[in-house]
Amino acid sequence: MNKQERIHSIALALHEQGAFNGCLLVAEEGIPIYKGAFGFADKEQGRLLTEQSIFDLASVSKAFTAAAAMLLQEQGKLKLDDRLESLFPDFPYTGMEVSHLLHHTSGLPDYMDLFELYWDKQQIAVNSDVLNMLKIHQPAVHFEVNDRYEYSNTGYVLLALLIENVSGMSFAEFLSLYIFQPIGMKDTTLFNRRYSKTTLDNYAYAYLFDSAKESYVLPDFIQQHDYVIYLDGIQGDGTVNSTLDDMLLWDQALYSDQWLNRETLAKLFKGSSTNSGEYVPYGYGWCLEFADQKEGQIYHDGGWAGYTSMFTRYTARNRTLLILANFHNDLSALHKQIEAILLE
Repeated sequence: MNKQERIHSIALALHEQGAFNGCLLVAEEGIPIYKGAFGFADKEQGRLLTEQSIFDLASVSKAFTAAAAMLLQEQGKLKLDDRLESLFPDFPYTGMEVSHLLHHTSGLPDYMDLFELYWDKQQIAVNSDVLNMLKIHQPAVHFEVNDRYEYSNTGYVLLALLIENVSGMSFAEFLSLYIFQPIGMKDTTLFNRRYSKTTLDNYAYAYLFDSAKESYVLPDFIQQHDYVIYLDGIQGDGTVNSTLDDMLLWDQALYSDQWLNRETLAKLFKGSSTNSGEYVPYGYGWCLEFADQKEGQIYHDGGWAGYTSMFTRYTARNRTLLILANFHNDLSALHKQIEAILLE
């Protein structure tokens, strides 16, 4: 079997075992060598996934948030060493810089815990509510600024809010005007379906397994996942929705300096150091893995109430592996097997 046949065989087998419902893209030098769609986009309506299906990228969205912040830096409107207390009136913490949010070294606690404790679950929260909750409740930081790395969704929500404040545009408008449109990502958008009460064509709904019903259902109907409703208006840490083809355009644009200058692009993929000098393997919206210098990986995964996304860029040879799933499954076996074929 050739590469394409082997990849298809693996994905199909896992789908038939109930371990994969989603879409898959494998590319070499920007050219797809395999695209496939397996399973349902809308289980209730019996609508199947296609290669054009639109998925919530979850935390893979962070790369766009970081790129937007860097565009504002290029425009001279934002500096990476700007302190948050100077950017947000009455911000309750001192010493945190924009760069600390980008690298996940701020020490800020996760906003989801705050909303679980204090939020009126009948209301849908937006980004400004996250800032207000920090101001009102002032939860303790997990560590002093830049003492260590700890992944923080809160930091990327604040970045999206900063982008709006500095640009004078909504976060969705800024991403569309400066990233999606220039790159040609026609089917990519920020989408908060419960908050906006709108629909998208080709949208892939997410499903979780309900043990009581012994079937996959929308997370909206599982009580312990009610956060998908009351946190649905929040952006920056997630909620970019996209397709296989658009994400390949994004992948290839990251090799080009046509929309962001080369020096700025390089910063996206550069880690940082803590106060003690420990290396932080996280750039601006990207996880970094350079143990094998021959095949350095730049990647990000995402997960949100049924959605799972795995986006891996093997930049030494311009290889790309993208998995977008909408039934909650562990995709590590699929990723590992296809990666072995891609890099053989």
